[in-house]
Amino acid sequence: MIKSDEDNTLLVDSIESVDRLNASFYARFPYPWQPASFDLLTDPDFQRVMINQDLGDWDHKSIPRRPRIWVAGCGTNQAIYTALKFPAARILGSDLSSTSLDLCSRNADQLGIRNLDLQQESLNQADYKDRFDYIICTGVIHHNADPGETLSRIAIALKPDGILELMVYNRFHWVIPVAFQQAIRILGSQSSTVDFESDFTFTKKLINDLPENTILDAFVSRYQNSDESQ
Repeated sequence: MIKSDEDNTLLVDSIESVDRLNASFYARFPYPWQPASFDLLTDPDFQRVMINQDLGDWDHKSIPRRPRIWVAGCGTNQAIYTALKFPAARILGSDLSSTSLDLCSRNADQLGIRNLDLQQESLNQADYKDRFDYIICTGVIHHNADPGETLSRIAIALKPDGILELMVYNRFHWVIPVAFQQAIRILGSQSSTVDFESDFTFTKKLINDLPENTILDAFVSRYQNSDESQ
């Protein structure tokens, strides 16, 4: 029987082992899904000005005119969105997944983006110091074995007066998927260890057979019926 895992950290062994798991998972299931389109602002300085004003900086100096920006954990497209919003910036997009970076690179080439560099690397091994004016890290650090250690690496990479945009998932919105994941571990492989392939096969069958008009059916349908679902 799988042990109780209230914090959903069953697979955490070390920083390196979780990095390997993440790299393998997102190579197989690159995320986010590919968008139907990318938007381009007509005013190339709009995003920089708006963020500075959000920070109470009406002189627009917190993020300079030609900033260095790091999208830490960029996935398939966040670095592209950032490069389009900040055409005068130099953007670095980092991710563990080579598949995600390949998708990002192909889209960037098709869009003619020239202010973006991509790097396959773990945020836990990144060795940047006082380099970036603005770092974007959204929905990433909580997927690491030690989020505090990951955050410290990111903080070191900021210039002393740099800006960090950070987002982590809140526990409330993940009650349903985490409960479903833990139920699969109990009902699926019936092993003392996690067998991903067995659990994945069981999960797909269970989702296909879900009764209609249930909480879980409504949750899954949001993704199955998305315009950009794959």
